[in-house]
Amino acid sequence: MPWKASSVMEEKLRFVFEYEQHEQTMRDVCQSFGVSRETGYFWLRRYQTQGVRGLAELDRTARHHPNQTAAEIEQLVLELRQAHMRWGPRKLKRILERDQPGRRWPAASTIGEMLRREGLVVPRTPCRVAEK
Repeated sequence: MPWKASSVMEEKLRFVFEYEQHEQTMRDVCQSFGVSRETGYFWLRRYQTQGVRGLAELDRTARHHPNQTAAEIEQLVLELRQAHMRWGPRKLKRILERDQPGRRWPAASTIGEMLRREGLVVPRTPCRVAEK
């Protein structure tokens, strides 16, 4: 007889239904499903407030990136680089700080990362070391 495959959602529903039959304690149900009591109560609470939809997995991607460089600053860096393709991140930072001293500019390493992301950096080929 083949094993019956079940999804995570089906297992969560089985968990809730098994607990709601009042035949076992939360501790016993959690132990039989291999989850912590905290997780068990979390699933139960979500099921009671939102129904079956509450047991669905939530999107875990970040909605806010507090350290992301502002688009305006990134645009200024990229424009300056395109005007002077031979300048590196340290020189770009120095020139930007000189021209607009009141602004906070990202670190040279961050500017270098922006340039790499936009494809404005040509990777160097390593030089061969001469043999003796």
